[in-house]
Amino acid sequence: MKKKYLTVSVIVNVYNEEKIITECLQRVRDQDYPQDKIDIILVDDNSTDNTVAIAKRFRIKVVKSGYKNIERAKSIGIEHARGELILFLDADVLLYSPKWISQANTLFQKYPAITAVQSIRWHYSKADSLATRYCNLFGINDPFIYFLKKRGALMATEEDWPYKKTIVEKQHNYFIASFTVGTLPTMGAQGYIIRRKRVFEASWKPYFFHLDTTYELVEKGYTMFALSKLAIRHVYVSSIYEFYAKLYRNITLFLTLHAHRKYTYKVSKIQFLFTLLLMMSIVYPLWQSCKGYIKIHDKAWFLHPLFSFTVPVLYTFIVLKYKISTVKLY
Repeated sequence: MKKKYLTVSVIVNVYNEEKIITECLQRVRDQDYPQDKIDIILVDDNSTDNTVAIAKRFRIKVVKSGYKNIERAKSIGIEHARGELILFLDADVLLYSPKWISQANTLFQKYPAITAVQSIRWHYSKADSLATRYCNLFGINDPFIYFLKKRGALMATEEDWPYKKTIVEKQHNYFIASFTVGTLPTMGAQGYIIRRKRVFEASWKPYFFHLDTTYELVEKGYTMFALSKLAIRHVYVSSIYEFYAKLYRNITLFLTLHAHRKYTYKVSKIQFLFTLLLMMSIVYPLWQSCKGYIKIHDKAWFLHPLFSFTVPVLYTFIVLKYKISTVKLY
């Protein structure tokens, strides 16, 4: 039987990404997959460097955003997507395995019920910055996600999916999982490919919130997902300062657009407070760091107590600042 290759639209949102865009796009073009089945849509947020000029070497379609908003850019990209599958990539997300798209194509045809495929393995490299290594070791961009048990990637020391009750089939290079709105982890961002027809069954305009779209689809009964162990490489930040800056940006955008949001972590106030106490205890995060360091000797593990304590402080500051700025004076 002749293998069928589904068409794939790759949406890459960019702003001044000249340092990384070549590798991002080259890894798409180096995929073990017919290139005439892949179209790349670059959504440019009015870059002032050479990002677009560099990207045009890779046979892409350039569309403009200019809204200074990642979720708005992704929505614009969806408008131009014609593939049966849509792959979302940030410029700093690299398809580390050349078989990544090919495996996803196989999974979509083998399992007609799955909505999307997400990579759960972030490639760890000692060549990356300290803060990026921390993220790739823990499989997170935010320590809150780790403590709330909602992370969408494996730790570098793990082989099995930590939320075992969600797994319905286990294979060497992937898992098939079934989620409810209560068990849904952070799906839809790094290394995420979804059936185009499913995107249009959820809210995606004027903003495409990856978590909210997945949440809506699970609510509608599209509960099956494939979790790929083929790696992506996430070159997240170059410094600890940039780590905090991205968290600041993300929570600010969340607060600004919270009226459009639907995803909820489904935790009680008591559970949230307990999580907060664990995070800020220093001792517990330090113990987690030591456990990781025993398996992989890297000092990046020990950013965990620092981030676990300071991120809640940062978020509290941002929320208070936002509430003060929105108070109406009479």
